[in-house]
Amino acid sequence: MSPKVTSMKGLKGCLGLSTAGHDKGTVYLIIDEDDKRVYVADGKLKKAEAPKAKNKKHIQAAGSEAAEKLLRESGGKPKDEEIRKLLKEHRKMSVRTQEDGNV
Repeated sequence: MSPKVTSMKGLKGCLGLSTAGHDKGTVYLIIDEDDKRVYVADGKLKKAEAPKAKNKKHIQAAGSEAAEKLLRESGGKPKDEEIRKLLKEHRKMSVRTQEDGNV
């Protein structure tokens, strides 16, 4: 699994785990940020065109080269299909890691 990001700046392009709210436990792609909030999308319920605003205190970010590459290659505007594919691959990798006992 990717290393956790400790700084609350520069989160754009990371994957983020919701730690509070009705969506607790959901993994999103952080597509933008400002001083107090990040804007997240999952490509399904929260589309890239209308991302969910999430308080930075309520998100646990993890660095992801694949996520950063997706944002860079899409000019900061990834398609929902690409986001869904990225998150699906992340879930598969997480399950494999847990099954191998490398948690």
